[in-house]
Amino acid sequence: MIAISRVLCPTDFSDLSRTALDHAVALARWYEAEITLLYVAPVAITAAEASYVPAPWLSPEAREKLRGDLLAFAEPVRDADVRIRIEVVEGNPATGSGSN
Repeated sequence: MIAISRVLCPTDFSDLSRTALDHAVALARWYEAEITLLYVAPVAITAAEASYVPAPWLSPEAREKLRGDLLAFAEPVRDADVRIRIEVVEGNPATGSGSN
């Protein structure tokens, strides 16, 4: 049998992300796995800066607000008897590049 210990669930706070979280919970419950609920805050760079790695632009307050939003997003499944870890990173959600 396959062993799954972690389930990544990226979100954009949409209804589709809510459905994805519900599926992640079912999978995590089945395998007794931990869910990482991830939000990637986009950073804007110009074409001329494409190879430049921008400095973090989220203020500590904005980062905490996003963490609070993620906690609220996860609240409906908090009693699902699964571990949920909250992560906020900055980068490009489409390419997967980012930093926390």
